[in-house]
Amino acid sequence: MTARWMPIQHTSLAVRIGDLNEQQAQTNHGQTLQRLAERGGLSLCEALALIEKRRWRRMEFGDALNQLIDRLSGPLDEVAALRAEVEECDQLRERMADILTRTANALRGDPGPDTAWSWHDLPELAAAAVAAGRTRLHSVTQDDKPKPP
Repeated sequence: MTARWMPIQHTSLAVRIGDLNEQQAQTNHGQTLQRLAERGGLSLCEALALIEKRRWRRMEFGDALNQLIDRLSGPLDEVAALRAEVEECDQLRERMADILTRTANALRGDPGPDTAWSWHDLPELAAAAVAAGRTRLHSVTQDDKPKPP
């Protein structure tokens, strides 16, 4: 079975294998990413070198972790922006659903408890209601005109 995560040795962390460079793994370690994962993973500074597509160099754990966090902060900001956009779209969808539900209820009446009207034919119902209103208005205005003697 192919590993999807590369364990970071001596931690409970892992890095997505897709974020690591296979060619750089061969250059730095003479092994595939799959084989490195099978053998227990990488140190954090080794994983960072494969992410950055460079030769490995010894780094303090804290420095390597901070650099990894800095590399991930851009995508995390994008994720936060996408989540905010999804939330905004959800709110818009809820407002539109409320408008459609109130429109259906206005055109058809109260649907009763635990039921809701379908929205599929609201444009036709609204057009028919407008046409009926125009017809009534036209007949009322015709009735108000003085009749010739």
